[in-house]
Amino acid sequence: TVYVTHDQEEALTLSDRIAVFNQGRVFQVGTPRDLYQRPTNRFVADFIGVNNLIDGTVRELDAAAARALVDTPVGALRTQTTGDLRSGDKCVLCVRPENVEIGGLSADENALRGKIAFAAYLGSTVRYDVELGSGVTVKADDRDPWHHETRPLGGEIELSFPIGATLATNEISPGRPTDPMLIAIATKPPTRILSGVRSTPNTAAQKNTTPRLATGLVMRNTATASGRTMLATRSGTPIASRDRST
Repeated sequence: TVYVTHDQEEALTLSDRIAVFNQGRVFQVGTPRDLYQRPTNRFVADFIGVNNLIDGTVRELDAAAARALVDTPVGALRTQTTGDLRSGDKCVLCVRPENVEIGGLSADENALRGKIAFAAYLGSTVRYDVELGSGVTVKADDRDPWHHETRPLGGEIELSFPIGATLATNEISPGRPTDPMLIAIATKPPTRILSGVRSTPNTAAQKNTTPRLATGLVMRNTATASGRTMLATRSGTPIASRDRST
């Protein structure tokens, strides 16, 4: 089953593998976990979810351990690598806000100090924008806002993030994404809820349902000689379809 969507949550939830397209070019194909945790270039790192991106240059590379020491505007940081970088290469460091710890430090972590520029209460988290200097600002999540008061703007804080959650990836981007699209491939789609309709693909119960995705794409099951195809349409016009045998 193939889904065509611009909605990241739908793609991550429904698929086994995802292809990330922009301007007709495939930037990465992989599992939802691969795309989120190990993007192979700046475009995917920036497009999938929220990410802190810090430009850098590889100073030292340990290919056997897939780790590197990277010079950045805020100092040298230790990181994992995607495996296709060399010493002297330009790269971008990726750190998710949920992996940035406010205070605390262990031996296997990077540490930085900055000032709080903005705080947003999001219910389950408080997300801070922290200015590190040299024009670099990172987002950090406080995941326990129930038991902590929001920190004051302008206050200095220490940040840390594990080497295992820091990734140096390729500096490849098409510039401003003009038409990003996700092709989500599900070999065994789970039971799911779309717009209040609980549906299990390829069952009689779904034959008369037409779940509507948040993107405005209507997903229709159609029978073929070799299997069942999920056809994505908008306003009744087919956008893409793919049979599992092709």
